Amino acid sequence: MRIIITEQQLRLLEMSTFISVMINEDDDFNVTNDVLSTYLSGNTELTKIYEQIETELNDKFQTDHFEQEIKYSGGLKDLSGGISETAQTKFNEMVSKLFLKNKVVINQSSYRDYNKQKEIFVKMAKKHGGTISNGLRQAALPGFSQHHTGKALDISNSNLISDKVLNDYGFIRPYKTDTKFRMPELWHIYYKL
Repeated sequence: MRIIITEQQLRLLEMSTFISVMINEDDDFNVTNDVLSTYLSGNTELTKIYEQIETELNDKFQTDHFEQEIKYSGGLKDLSGGISETAQTKFNEMVSKLFLKNKVVINQSSYRDYNKQKEIFVKMAKKHGGTISNGLRQAALPGFSQHHTGKALDISNSNLISDKVLNDYGFIRPYKTDTKFRMPELWHIYYKL
């Protein structure tokens, strides 16, 4: 059996082979989603993380993903390096005063850097349909999570502490209601002072 190809098909084949070789030779070559450039303000660390998410989920970020996240979370957050000492102290005072020590505890993943948030986001997206939109229903985008600030705590048995008591110690429960964008997170508290 003989395969006949035109000269134009041969040139296209040669060009695609050349591009493939160039991509493999140059690890820095990457086609960046324009939406990422717009909303990540040139942050190369976050851009790389978002490109990894797009690859892992075989999906692309859209303008609406960022506009909804910004409306919901308030915008990009800087990394604090760990849980705030003040938030930790106030939490400990609260559970001691309520005799809830060892009953209400802080989840170990309460502080998250951008990569940890990416892992959680991708895991949730894959678990709930495999798209960026489905991931957003479950978790904040890396860079937008309150967990980067060190003031957000995910706690066990959050139903044992009322909103009034939380407020008395400087905490709020920011994500109490279900929205079309994100599910409620009653276990998530945020030290606002």
